[in-house]
Amino acid sequence: MSLKWPGTFGKNSRTAYMTATALLIASFIELETQELSLLDGLVVSLVNLITFYQYKPGDDKSSEEEGADDRPSLTRWFMQLCFVVFWGAWGFHMWRDPAHFGLKGDAADCLTNYNITLQLFKEVHPTDPSVRNAALALTAIGFAIAILSLFFTLEQCLSVIFWPFKKFYKRDEQSQDLVGTKAPMTQHKYSDTLTQSIHVVLQAIAISTYIFLIYATEQTINKNDFDGESRDWSYGQTIALILLLQQIMDLCSQITDDRGKEQEKEQRMRHQNGEDSDLPGNSIPIQLAHQPPGQNDPATPSASDK
Repeated sequence: MSLKWPGTFGKNSRTAYMTATALLIASFIELETQELSLLDGLVVSLVNLITFYQYKPGDDKSSEEEGADDRPSLTRWFMQLCFVVFWGAWGFHMWRDPAHFGLKGDAADCLTNYNITLQLFKEVHPTDPSVRNAALALTAIGFAIAILSLFFTLEQCLSVIFWPFKKFYKRDEQSQDLVGTKAPMTQHKYSDTLTQSIHVVLQAIAISTYIFLIYATEQTINKNDFDGESRDWSYGQTIALILLLQQIMDLCSQITDDRGKEQEKEQRMRHQNGEDSDLPGNSIPIQLAHQPPGQNDPATPSASDK
């Protein structure tokens, strides 16, 4: 979506970051003022990971090619910064001591969190030291990558990595001119084909990870829901569907606008080629002026003939 409709992608990503940041802030407030279990913390972490993998690989705030945003959005960048900060804080806080997460007062010594399981490729316990260390390491790596992506783009990072190889690689200028004359209307988000391919691969990985995280979230909730409370419809699920409906409507409106632009472009090309003479609406009927009866009628004799 970020390659074909960067404008719509930017709007939807800004809304998603705003919603995810609000979820993290509400979770911190709930953790400090009320009670929040380790299962709730895992679900919040997985949901925000879904947001991270859904939109972060498609972000490119500094692209100046035709079809991208005319200027970088400061509100979008600010929402990304807020999301990354709160997401990192939540991950470090939860995985720092998952055995006592959410337990207060007399319940701090309970073994409740040891019964919670996390569904990944297999069932694991978040309180396991190896799982805890791996989660902390992945959170640190993801946080560092997210912070760097706020200031550096994918093309800038790859240009530094592949600079020694590009130094010994020269392109054929004549073939570039030939391709440019054959397809002058083709616009790419990245000027380098290698960067374009890497960006597509990253998006494919993000989509597969997105699907896997949805599966992991649902399985984690089902296997730890011993009372069946998660089967009841909640107000939060209704709000989530409403927010999802808004993004779907934006996507549909973008598709409709693209179709309208394509039809307008086809009509313009037909008009330039002179092929629209038979189109309805192009021939305008000319209304004749009203003439009195007998005027300029050869069958009617004039006064001089009488």
